[in-house]
Amino acid sequence: MLGVAAECLIQVAGPQTLKIQGHISVSGILDHLDHRVSLIENRGELSEGNFQTSGVFIVTHTHTGEAQLLQAELRTFHTGESLDYGRAMSNIPTVDANDLAWLTTEDMIEVDRVMIEDLHIELIQMMENAGRNLALLAQALWTPKSVAVYVGPGGNGGGGLVAARHLAVQGVEVEVITVADVERFTPIPRHQLDIVEHIGIPVRTTGELKPDGVIDAMLGYSLGGAPRDPIPAAVEAIADTPTIALDVPTGVDSTTGETPGAFVTAQATLTLAMPKDGLRGHAAVGDLYLGNISVPPSVYTGLGKPSSPPFSQSPILRVV
Repeated sequence: MLGVAAECLIQVAGPQTLKIQGHISVSGILDHLDHRVSLIENRGELSEGNFQTSGVFIVTHTHTGEAQLLQAELRTFHTGESLDYGRAMSNIPTVDANDLAWLTTEDMIEVDRVMIEDLHIELIQMMENAGRNLALLAQALWTPKSVAVYVGPGGNGGGGLVAARHLAVQGVEVEVITVADVERFTPIPRHQLDIVEHIGIPVRTTGELKPDGVIDAMLGYSLGGAPRDPIPAAVEAIADTPTIALDVPTGVDSTTGETPGAFVTAQATLTLAMPKDGLRGHAAVGDLYLGNISVPPSVYTGLGKPSSPPFSQSPILRVV
């Protein structure tokens, strides 16, 4: 069980209930992943006070051990400090780079194939995990009031759109900037774009905000040559704004680290599943984080890479 503050522990007791221990009352919860969680309020443990806040917390499922992100509107009944989200996530666990298997682009293509074809873990599920963790990292690093999310038409863009949704429902002002015509979006990212539009997040072709931070979800590990227009202009537009890249900074080859054209220089990169060869020591990566998208260890064993990230500590690890 992961504690989010000294006075508050949250535990998933089963697939349908959420138990609260501590001086808080959960008044509502947004959907997470593929089901809703009902709530139990234990008013007998509450003390006086009227501080109000909202927060996002990591919990651990007691049956599976999988850490999950729950978004809840909280009302605290104690007079201590607020449950500051950024502070709660500031101590992200670290993992030694030498203890991890580093993957090529071809390795990741095979990981995705095995996940979808052999294990029936669909792309939309992996995309939700990626985007949720991306939003979590953005909150941990910035506690932003506004974020611009730059998205391409493929799976990387889909993860960025999931992050945009999670940030928006957390109260962050978000705009989405597309770097491809909508007609070019593949089906699942197009579905994510449709959700974003329906919940009222502005979707634009050029940014209008002066955001606290930018999420780069334009291109992922499938880079094929120099990025084409309008990506170079987008890269230039975000150059002076703190940026988190999803999986791989746009324009960086995930196997070789080569940059055949315009590329994003990130403050941090959240790479997914396992780190990519081309990111190791690359100046464009910034601080490297690893995000859990629920790849079973057997998938890596099948690649001849038996090590598996210790995600039991957290769904996000900092690679050092």
